Amino acid sequence: MKRILNFGHLKRKHFRDKTKIRRISSNISNSFDNAFSTASATLKKSLNEAESRNNILTEQTNKILTEIENSTPESFEVEFLDFEPSEKEQKAFEELGESEWLVESNKDSLHSLSEMRAIFLFKTIENAIKEIIVIAFPQIQKKALFRWDVMVNHLKSNGVKLDKLDGYEAVNQLRIVNNNIKHSSNINAETQKIPYWKHETSFTYKNIDKFYNNINNLIIQFMKDLGETIITAVYEVTDEKLDEMSQLIFDRLETKRVGVLIKKLEERLKENPKYMLYK
Repeated sequence: MKRILNFGHLKRKHFRDKTKIRRISSNISNSFDNAFSTASATLKKSLNEAESRNNILTEQTNKILTEIENSTPESFEVEFLDFEPSEKEQKAFEELGESEWLVESNKDSLHSLSEMRAIFLFKTIENAIKEIIVIAFPQIQKKALFRWDVMVNHLKSNGVKLDKLDGYEAVNQLRIVNNNIKHSSNINAETQKIPYWKHETSFTYKNIDKFYNNINNLIIQFMKDLGETIITAVYEVTDEKLDEMSQLIFDRLETKRVGVLIKKLEERLKENPKYMLYK
């Protein structure tokens, strides 16, 4: 009687795997963005208030100093050294110092927040690609995917060339910026090769945010395309592709070795009752 392969369980597993891959690759939008937007808006409001207050206090203290200078022009240096500000004037100088600190503090916080958003996005991409690889290639352990180039080369060896996908350049630029941010606040030579950063010398919250917003949509589309490309490469084995694979194996193996391969495939199927042969 003709033997029939029971691949029902395998089909169900493939369906679940493909669903997982699509879910991971289609939900790469940065979950940090909501928290970032709220915190950023709060900090920017505080910064604007601090800068406005600083401008007012700067005018007030400059006026005080000008009045002192104009009151005794000939002996200004002596008089200034002996100058004792009134309680109101002293308070203005103290408030000026505090407002200057608030301005810098808010700028630093915005800078740190922007850096974290860029770093978080790249980390999210890395983790997502690792998860997808482990699903599509279960023989690979996640801890083996410890570097970006390792992931890229593994996918390439399995027919998935990341650099051929739309948006890869944006992802790679984010990788470079991510590495730079982790090591220095100054923009290094590798980052400056990216057109956007060509004329920049240091990171600020403004240029990081602008860069992020320029590449974010490209990265989201890249991840969606990557998921579909991996699904096609791993799970969508057409008859034409099977013919190519079988011909490649047949051409490379001696006749007796082809027989050994067939035997081993049957043994593999028999070892797993979920894929066992029916007669």
